[in-house]
Amino acid sequence: MSITYNKKLGLEIQNHLIAKGLESFRKVPHNKSEQLDIISNAYSDILKTLGLTTSEFDKTPYRVARMFTQEIFYGLDYENFPDCSLFENDFHYEGVLTQKNINIMSFCEHHFVPFEGVAEISFIPKDNKIIGLSKLNQICDFFSRRPQIQERLTAQIFETLKFLLKTEDISINIKAKHTCVSFRGLNDKDSITETKMTGGALSQ
Repeated sequence: MSITYNKKLGLEIQNHLIAKGLESFRKVPHNKSEQLDIISNAYSDILKTLGLTTSEFDKTPYRVARMFTQEIFYGLDYENFPDCSLFENDFHYEGVLTQKNINIMSFCEHHFVPFEGVAEISFIPKDNKIIGLSKLNQICDFFSRRPQIQERLTAQIFETLKFLLKTEDISINIKAKHTCVSFRGLNDKDSITETKMTGGALSQ
């Protein structure tokens, strides 16, 4: 699926979240090529420190660097924010609209291991404007694709939807399994973390 980005909207969202204390301004000191080289060299040092110097690991540092810079962390750059134009609610639907089972795939910023789950978003259209359903998925994916904590992820999506939809009538619920709990530490494979934020008529 091809995704259209909106740099201008992304910068507006970034400034909005900075004002809310949910984002900090990041200036990346290196271009993509330099990032690839620096991360690759650093990861090579990690592998050598662990004694992993056989031929099977020769290309691992480059693969990890490419994964970080070109694949899983695209959400660090607000120029990659999805184009989320609203359109007319021609059918004048005034009830609650809910999108369920939105995939969440992110990285715990504390241990740099994945966490995965699903999000459920509800909102009540305002001023006869609604957003394309796929845009909800794209917004969730954008904020997931970076080192994160689930609480901030939930708040960033919640405040972004309030900004875009111009309404307080929003609810977001995320349930996720964290490998920092299941794969290390307690090794609790059944533990699920749930975060929820509600506003306006959807407040509980």
